[in-house]
Amino acid sequence: MNKYILILFTFLFNYSYAQQGWNTDPQFPQDQIKEAWDDGREISSLSYGNGVWALVTTKIPGDYLQSWFTRSYFPKEKIEENWDEGRYITSVNYGNGAWAVVMSKIPGYAGQRWFTSSSFPKEKIQESWDAGKYITSLTYGNGVWAVVMTEFPLFTSQSYSTSYDFPEEEIQQGWDDGKYITSLNYCNGLWALVMSGVPTGGGQNYSTTYSFPKDKIQEGWDNGMYITNLTYGDGTWILVMSGTLF
Repeated sequence: MNKYILILFTFLFNYSYAQQGWNTDPQFPQDQIKEAWDDGREISSLSYGNGVWALVTTKIPGDYLQSWFTRSYFPKEKIEENWDEGRYITSVNYGNGAWAVVMSKIPGYAGQRWFTSSSFPKEKIQESWDAGKYITSLTYGNGVWAVVMTEFPLFTSQSYSTSYDFPEEEIQQGWDDGKYITSLNYCNGLWALVMSGVPTGGGQNYSTTYSFPKDKIQEGWDNGMYITNLTYGDGTWILVMSGTLF
């Protein structure tokens, strides 16, 4: 799922999300992605859980020349190839035995790196923070943590936490500190939460449901909110919706 595309677009273009759609499919949604691209929508969230891929696409101005690829192994060669073509990683997920990577031409992104580790890579995250990079994707699959960190000038601060219980208190503390949920996944038996500071904000909420949260999505849309994180873990769907705040 990637929220940073939406954050960057609304900052740079002062543009509210014109249209958003979702679908779920037990097979990788390549046909739905093509249909979305043909309709002028971009992949803004992609995750796997409860036996289905959950795809969210958003209509946004410009052409970001997205690409996607899936591999049973971490696809470092394809990432390098796309970097050479001017794209950056905007989503990394693992599901149904494969890594799925989305890459996009994003103005404002720079100096991207990725790393994988069998244990949570807190030292490498700190090294990247010290180098002026922020977490823009964090997930777990096939026995490894995969983290993407990017120079992203619109973030003003960032924190993360991992916990066995759903991080309700950590989210509230982050909100109290002026941060917003920018990544929330269930990874290797842990909830991994990333919250980031932005120059301005306008509201965010989350919900947890046992079934796919289509009614909650519609309710959020009706209230001017948009999907910025959608994931499945520990038997529940987690939906994060945000206003046109970033």
